Amino acid sequence: MKRDVLTDTVDSNIMRANIIKKEISGFFILDDGTPIKECSKIVEYIKGKGYDVHICSLESITEDIYKSMMNSELFSGDYCMVGLGDGGSRILRYLKPYIAPNVSCYELEWSRLWKDGFGYGFKNNADEFSWKDKKIVIVEDVIASGETLLNAIQCLEGMGAKVRGVISTIISEYSPLIKSDKLPYTTIGVCVCNQKPVNEDEKSKAHWFPPIYSLRHLLYGENEMPDFYEKLSEIYFDGDSDIREMFYEARL
Repeated sequence: MKRDVLTDTVDSNIMRANIIKKEISGFFILDDGTPIKECSKIVEYIKGKGYDVHICSLESITEDIYKSMMNSELFSGDYCMVGLGDGGSRILRYLKPYIAPNVSCYELEWSRLWKDGFGYGFKNNADEFSWKDKKIVIVEDVIASGETLLNAIQCLEGMGAKVRGVISTIISEYSPLIKSDKLPYTTIGVCVCNQKPVNEDEKSKAHWFPPIYSLRHLLYGENEMPDFYEKLSEIYFDGDSDIREMFYEARL
């Protein structure tokens, strides 16, 4: 199956936010390297629900990030690279071959705490490391609501770090961070999905929109959220109770 690499040329000036906007809507599946038997049944099912399906290779997108920033000082030994959670850590691993050998890289655990389908906080292991006076670049896979990213910035800066940049493979154009002054740092986005929640009530569930899901989440669910598939089905798949079995069957 042909994979979409939704990228374009990005200005590498690190002093301002660089975001590529694509007027694309649909259901986005992020190929993050999670082993899968085959994806065609899942794709056909989602298409049957009326969505255009885009499969995005995070490895290819990461290569394009580097090409757009290859001369940036963010890849020098003056900065530390911090992979945020499982997703950001995977992107950081893709970036490692391109960054200077003396750049310190950290893969942090960072996950949302859930209750009744709503996030109410975060847990992390940032206190296992020393951050005082370190200039860091945070690496994320997807920025949707931006709540996880803001929490990480506040936490790390509270521990003495100086956050100088954010690299993300995909940024939702509907993210509050796009027009917010809460993120006065460099943001590199290689794909922005222009798809908004359908109604006002859904805006309170911003972390569900737009539909951007990695293979690991589709196949294995969301940590700490036992009703992940039920919520996913309620929002996108007309309450179909069979989606859990479909995703389980695709595991390798």
